[in-house]
Amino acid sequence: GDNDINDCNSMSHGEEMWMKYFHLFDERWDHSFDVTRWGDLEESFSFIQKGVLYLGLNMIGGTPYSWSEKTQRHQRHLEQARALFEQHEDKFEVLVLLKHAEPGRNHRDFFGNGDRDGLFIDMIRRLGKPTIHFHGDWHEYYEEE
Repeated sequence: GDNDINDCNSMSHGEEMWMKYFHLFDERWDHSFDVTRWGDLEESFSFIQKGVLYLGLNMIGGTPYSWSEKTQRHQRHLEQARALFEQHEDKFEVLVLLKHAEPGRNHRDFFGNGDRDGLFIDMIRRLGKPTIHFHGDWHEYYEEE
């Protein structure tokens, strides 16, 4: 499905295809990236390359198949991002966020509303470093100021 297994006719088949073709995708070729997996969120990762911190998050579009799982995963992403920012703040100048979903109503528990709420938008505001977010939800390019 377009938005991960939650949009597949068969969630088990969708998960099987993910595991076959995309699971630990970076291990399919030789590269110099020091990729860090996030424990039980092994589909999410981070690495620093040439002064850029890349965060790849398992954040999908569509309606979550489990609200509690989604909420817990978003909370874990926030915890991991916060720890990375604190631990590596002097090792990167730019932040790149990679994920599938465009920020929407199902992602407010991660992004926040831009106020001083301690969620992702607030964290990057406080970090004070240029940040770009690439997502594949719309399958087209647009630029937001």
